[in-house]
Amino acid sequence: MQQVDAHTVARWFLWRASQERPARRVSNAKLQKLVYYAQAWHLAEVGDVLFPESIEAWIHGPVVPELYREFRRFGDHPIVIAEGAPMPLLNGDLQAYLEEVWDVYGPYDASYLETLTHQESPWQLAREAAEFDPSGSLEIDHVWMRDYYRALNEDLASRHG
Repeated sequence: MQQVDAHTVARWFLWRASQERPARRVSNAKLQKLVYYAQAWHLAEVGDVLFPESIEAWIHGPVVPELYREFRRFGDHPIVIAEGAPMPLLNGDLQAYLEEVWDVYGPYDASYLETLTHQESPWQLAREAAEFDPSGSLEIDHVWMRDYYRALNEDLASRHG
């Protein structure tokens, strides 16, 4: 599958939200969670990163710091993209994959997604590690994401299989 950067993934989610009628509202907080889940499930299903930027476990959930800085001017309000903005160029496999992530997580608001990430071990492990070493990084380890979501996927498959 095509590897991209986190900004391209974010732009795709913003574009996708704008295609719905009425357009779905995506705040910076919600966008962070969508990008996180795209990375996490990619690690679980493909075994490799979707994008190279790190994800940190901030108090309100997973955050790609570069993306946060780019969109922080919107605060808690929906991120506005130019009307008619083109879809980011992605190959068909990646576009289909991001569409699946959107179908699962897109309907939820930022608050729900924050609560969901707080219940999952990758965010918890990063926050816990930071408590023991305040000078340490809050980065969410790719191995934690891969292992957690792979196990979750296997559990869901066994229930529905």
